[in-house]
Amino acid sequence: MSGIDWQARARREAAAIIAGAYPNLTTRDTYEAFVSLVAIGWLQGVNVGSHETLAAVEVGFEEMRAAL
Repeated sequence: MSGIDWQARARREAAAIIAGAYPNLTTRDTYEAFVSLVAIGWLQGVNVGSHETLAAVEVGFEEMRAAL
């Protein structure tokens, strides 16, 4: 296995995006920022799912390689 924790990586990416967005918010931007952060959260959920799939594929390849 490659040793990459895909889920942890996706969580760190989401935390960095949100931490970068939060200090830049003003009262005027609150609604737009909220909608943007919800969209980012949804996309990060897709990202986590993709990373979990990648991890499963890596395990599958390792098992096939070991079987050969």
